[in-house]
Order: sequence, then C-alpha cells, then structure tokens
Amino acid sequence: MRLNLKIAMQLRGVRVVQLAARVGQQPYQISNFVQGHADPRPELRRRIAEVLDADEAWLFQDVKRVPPFSRSGRKRGHEPSVEIAEAANVAG
Repeated sequence: MRLNLKIAMQLRGVRVVQLAARVGQQPYQISNFVQGHADPRPELRRRIAEVLDADEAWLFQDVKRVPPFSRSGRKRGHEPSVEIAEAANVAG
C-alpha cells in the first residue's frame, strides 16, 4: 500500500475520482496506485506529485508496516497528522 499517497490525497481533500480527472486517468487506475497493485509511469508520477503538491519519492513509497497508535488515534507524544504533513511537505 502507498499510504503516503493516500495521506497526501486526504490532506489536500482530493478524492480518487478528482485526482483521476486531474491527471487524465480512470479512477480504478488511481485506486490501483494507492493500493500498490500498479505503478504509474514516471511522467504520471510527476503529474500526480504536482497535483498533490508533494514530493514524488515520498508519495510512492511502499508502506509495509504502520506504526501503532493509541486508542485516541495518536502515537504517544506525537501528532501524526503534523508529522506526516511535514514529512510530505504538504502542510497547508
């Protein structure tokens, strides 16, 4: 799964259908990219990164393990949404 791509879309308020329209793809293709079932061509990767205003390499990292969070949804002592946005350079 490409959790970073999904996170960037959520932070930007961009749905699969909207991203697909902006980059000239079908929604199922974007969904396949997010799920890690397919890899976009380099040109399309750059376009997706441009639309989401995020680092291309970060967006397309495969995530095998998600760090544990407490019941409140926060890792103890951390603000994940801030950390993720800063890592992605997509803080609004």
